[in-house]
Amino acid sequence: MIAKPPTEYGALAWDIHSSPKQKFYSEPVSRLKLAFLFYSYLINIHFINLNMDVLLIEYGIAEITAKEFVITDIEDGVDLVGNVYYQGFDKVIIYEQNITPQFFDLSTKIAGEILQKFSNYRIKLAIVGAFETYQSKSMKDFIFESNKLGQINFVNSKAEAINVLSK
Repeated sequence: MIAKPPTEYGALAWDIHSSPKQKFYSEPVSRLKLAFLFYSYLINIHFINLNMDVLLIEYGIAEITAKEFVITDIEDGVDLVGNVYYQGFDKVIIYEQNITPQFFDLSTKIAGEILQKFSNYRIKLAIVGAFETYQSKSMKDFIFESNKLGQINFVNSKAEAINVLSK
């Protein structure tokens, strides 16, 4: 994607970070702002290409796919929240296989820290996986309470994830 550089006054400038919702500005855009947007865009593409793909699916939902762990620690989770928020998504699907097993051990506090960030930024999250395998009463209670509130959802399929996020 190539954005035409705007003139100092009154030109239309495409905000390259508005994906998937394109925004156009008719206000004056400084060269500094345009340089910042372009630099941020390059970082964004670099982040996506190295670790994961962010796919737009119906209803403006981002689906995170990867061949490896996307979330291995709290910082990865915070980076993910920032990335999807910055791209304009407010609904995200991620798969259990892309999250470190320590996330599902509540004593590590990884889940709590990361999910709190999703809640703070009002990003609805659906984690797709087979959660019946977790025998911990605290984890089962955590999943039940999360699903009850609806901001964070633990579901069994992508179709179920799309259904809960599109409400």
